[in-house]
Amino acid sequence: EFVDMLALAQSSPGPLALNSSLFIGYQLKGVRGALVAALASILPAFIIILLVALFFTNIEHNEWFIKAFKAIRPAVVALIAVPVIKMGKTVGIKGRNIIIPILTVILIVWVNISPVLVIVLAAVSGLVYQSYYRKIK
Repeated sequence: EFVDMLALAQSSPGPLALNSSLFIGYQLKGVRGALVAALASILPAFIIILLVALFFTNIEHNEWFIKAFKAIRPAVVALIAVPVIKMGKTVGIKGRNIIIPILTVILIVWVNISPVLVIVLAAVSGLVYQSYYRKIK
């Protein structure tokens, strides 16, 4: 059920965390739950960004501040990667399916191809594959 909700949240315009919290809040407590979940999702980040913006001009060249933000980067990658890997195992993604995201990263980062072009190529490839697969069956 969560994976279905996540797919729906990803297809909706807007940030994934907000969409997910809206769907979960609505499913649990209706409109009131959706509003509370949305506020709970948005408010902490808003307050943190507001505080950073207020004090950033005073500390933007501070050596400790720069080092802290550089240290946070790997943690953010891990915080994103771990749930993705767990979710991939939950929905039954096999090893051969990992080739597509790896090729996507290579094309975007190292070959410097536009992400939009990669999406278009993936869509065309999927259509060609499906038409070929249907002919075989």
